[in-house]
Amino acid sequence: MAEKMIFISNGINPYCEKIIEYTFVPGFAPSQRMKNVINLNDSINSKYPGLRTLEVSTKSDTELGKKLSAFNLKLDGKYIESIFQSSKVFNDGIQYINLINEKPIDAKRFIQSLPKKEITKFKYNGIEYPIEPKSMFYDFIYICALRNIPEVSSALKQYDIFTDIEFNYKKSINCQARACAIYSYLLKINKVDEYLNNIELFKSLYTNKKTDIITLYDI
Repeated sequence: MAEKMIFISNGINPYCEKIIEYTFVPGFAPSQRMKNVINLNDSINSKYPGLRTLEVSTKSDTELGKKLSAFNLKLDGKYIESIFQSSKVFNDGIQYINLINEKPIDAKRFIQSLPKKEITKFKYNGIEYPIEPKSMFYDFIYICALRNIPEVSSALKQYDIFTDIEFNYKKSINCQARACAIYSYLLKINKVDEYLNNIELFKSLYTNKKTDIITLYDI
């Protein structure tokens, strides 16, 4: 058995993180990854019957989920992952702005190849963003991209749980499934623009998120 973090959007809380066990199938072949997506979905359906789950990654079993991968999604013509990597400002004052024009995998690998340095802030389109809450900037640019795709907005409202089979919550912070859960919540309360236009209000989403709550999903 293995564990994955899933993100629940119930229209009550900004999002709820839950750890769920599933049967893990080892291997790196696409077919093996797909089996893990199916097994995770089976575990979710067993615990939360009747709720709709969307796998958000290039390994998704739906075209929507694949489209929403940060390696496919774009904001102002640039890939989300490339924007994220190019917006990092390090403690030596250096920002690798040109990475915004690189392919997502190349931008990410370049940053990973650098000697370990501390990130002090993010800067995008001349605006500075704090590094706390830790996933806020990533979620913010991701949701800004989603807002520009009307058909995605209507589709996401139909889902209750979001997953990313590639996300390891013990090693990583940012997760496209979390961003989708937050966006789904904002859609359900009809306040997308209000939150995206006020970064302090957007920040409040993280103080209000839940990790272990009793809701209709736990009944």
